[in-house]
Amino acid sequence: MLPIRLSRRGRRRPAQVRLARGVSTAAVEDGLTLFGAAGAVYHLNATGTAVLAALTAGGIGHAVDALTARYGLDAERARADVTALLGELRNHGLVSGQ
Repeated sequence: MLPIRLSRRGRRRPAQVRLARGVSTAAVEDGLTLFGAAGAVYHLNATGTAVLAALTAGGIGHAVDALTARYGLDAERARADVTALLGELRNHGLVSGQ
């Protein structure tokens, strides 16, 4: 699994995507649970956790590269999966940025 280093607002990292203000996380046996400031609770499995870690470490391109390297997906499929997860996390108010 990719290391989980999530970027938070205010920290200086090259990440384009970051956890939204007020979001907290808890590592669980099979992934990561995110708790939103407005009450949203969202569970990521191990793959989703790896994608989120890659998004916060280097943005969409980095996450696509991580998925293709780890799971052997073609770049188009990996981009679609990353974009779908990012959209869900944004809709729940759990991440911000590009």
